[in-house]
Amino acid sequence: MVLSKDEFDTVINMKELIMSNEFTHRYFFSFDDQTEIHSQLPIYFEYKDLKCKALMDGVIIDHRNKLIQPYDLKSTGKSVYSFEEWIPIYGYHRQAAFYMIALKEWLKEKNEVAIAFGDDSLEDYTILPFRFIVVESKLSSKMPAIVYELSDHDMECGLNGGVPCQTKRYVKGINELIRDYKWHLKHDKWDLRKELYESEGIKITNIFKRERNI
Repeated sequence: MVLSKDEFDTVINMKELIMSNEFTHRYFFSFDDQTEIHSQLPIYFEYKDLKCKALMDGVIIDHRNKLIQPYDLKSTGKSVYSFEEWIPIYGYHRQAAFYMIALKEWLKEKNEVAIAFGDDSLEDYTILPFRFIVVESKLSSKMPAIVYELSDHDMECGLNGGVPCQTKRYVKGINELIRDYKWHLKHDKWDLRKELYESEGIKITNIFKRERNI
């Protein structure tokens, strides 16, 4: 891929915003020989009887403190402070939940190999909450990258669905999307959503808030 000078300079600026920040630098570089940093980690696994793949931007294994930190790098043309608004819009909470499933499968295989060769396993290590490292993709930006850590509730909504505070509209989770995918696969119907096929193409409106009568 050939980058223009502006694109290249923007990438370099993004790198500097990450590496010059004491809070984000450590996700990409460490002098500690007790710390493993796995970058662009491909994981192949099965979930809900489906063959899946995840490509994780990063997993840090801290052997000294027995901690495992998964994370993903995101760039934004907006302010880094507005990233929280985009999480449900782009389904980043689902991505985090999916990656966490993948990570646990990867650790399970890693432990089985370690035990088979008589090495130390990671069974008693603690997996920390999923994090997004967010940097502005603007050449003029001087704003340091920010780390967003997903709450347990947001991760649960990524898995099983939930209602974002700003839109008040239900967003499906990984498990519901898989059920929908299997339905479409079974019936070979792809033009409409599963719910519309089940309601014979009719969608009921629900526009106004329900207010108490005075």
